[in-house]
Amino acid sequence: MIQGRHRRTEFVQQNIIMLVMLALLITAAFFPSLGTTDINVQLFWGNNAYKHGIVEGYALNQHENPPGLTCILWAVYKLAALFGIPVFYAMKASFLPFLFASTLILYRWSKGNLPATLFFYAILTYSCMTLSYVDIYFTPFLLLAFYMLHRGKSAQGMFAFTLACFIKYPPLIIFPFFIVFIIFLYVKHDDENSMRQKSYYSLLLPSGLLLILTFLVFGLEPLKALQRGVFGHNMLNAQALNLNWIIKRIIQLTTDTIPIVSRFNPIVNIIGDSQIDGTIKIISRVLFGGFYLSAFLLFLKRKKSLENLLLFSLLGHFSYFMFSIGVHENHLYLSCLLTAALFCINPAYLYLAVGLSAISSINMFFFYGIDGRHIPMIFPPLNPKTCAYDPSWMNACYPFDIRLMLAIFNLGYFLSLWAVIIDKRKEVNYGSTEKTDC
Repeated sequence: MIQGRHRRTEFVQQNIIMLVMLALLITAAFFPSLGTTDINVQLFWGNNAYKHGIVEGYALNQHENPPGLTCILWAVYKLAALFGIPVFYAMKASFLPFLFASTLILYRWSKGNLPATLFFYAILTYSCMTLSYVDIYFTPFLLLAFYMLHRGKSAQGMFAFTLACFIKYPPLIIFPFFIVFIIFLYVKHDDENSMRQKSYYSLLLPSGLLLILTFLVFGLEPLKALQRGVFGHNMLNAQALNLNWIIKRIIQLTTDTIPIVSRFNPIVNIIGDSQIDGTIKIISRVLFGGFYLSAFLLFLKRKKSLENLLLFSLLGHFSYFMFSIGVHENHLYLSCLLTAALFCINPAYLYLAVGLSAISSINMFFFYGIDGRHIPMIFPPLNPKTCAYDPSWMNACYPFDIRLMLAIFNLGYFLSLWAVIIDKRKEVNYGSTEKTDC
């Protein structure tokens, strides 16, 4: 028996060594990638914080993110100055601890599943190391939040979720689902334990202190940034392959609208938003609100298991990606994290995790390729009016428009997933095996 344990330990060590070696190889291959032009904006934010201080720099940036991102970008400039390296490479290096921490959480949570861990690592690497999206900064905290819930540690999970929201606001989209689950666990706990006051203090105190400190230091700027994020997007679509992309392509193909593209920068929006009927935007908001609210109400009726929390949070966030206005090509990233967590608690969700990850990565790939700056030419560029070869048109004529085809597929995938999850007859009763000790 001792010999068997020794072999198992050696096998685990070999897996970890292999994981680290492959991770380093993948990271080294994509480290020099320029990323999207978003990195220039983020470095500008960091420069403001470095020159004027974090608090004043955060106010000057006028972006749509909480203060945590500005704090990290300030640290990036400090790192560059300390080691005398270009700030671009300092920022790339800053991704690494968050990337490795996220990978270790997934490896441990999946009980040492090396192939799955490498798959998720590749997805995360493409997003941060190749395209330079800063979503990786909140990734380990969000994964840790759900991992702590799976371990029955609600207070730690709540604090980790708060840290994720302190860095970027997208996790707030699923906050209603998260807080309902937390409250359910604590109400259940209080029914079985008279230490009610102590349990609520342990839940609220760490997150409450972080929020109080944030507002004491930064004033109302975090709320203003949140307001800009929620109400500041007037564009119908920002390169997300969703319902609104389909609408914009139909408008382009049926009117004389000239796309805002060029040979050298063909990755901006297809048509000006001033040419979009305001009614379309209202319909998009209504669709998003309807699907999101129905997912939340259905979650309230279902068994409060971690699996259901992740499933209905996925529906809520996926509906945001498919129907909300102003959605960007990388905004499905959070849904990928939810499916990764689903796989970790139940390997039966492997195909769902792979499917969502593929949709998210392909969406980004068909706008930014493998280096963040060059669009892959899958089909020859055709003018949608004449269907003649025209290199200045980067969106091909229907029905050979690959992006339009993918947007239609994504919409169908979402509706199919919606039908499966809301079907109570197919509900997986995983909750009975979960820990719910608070």
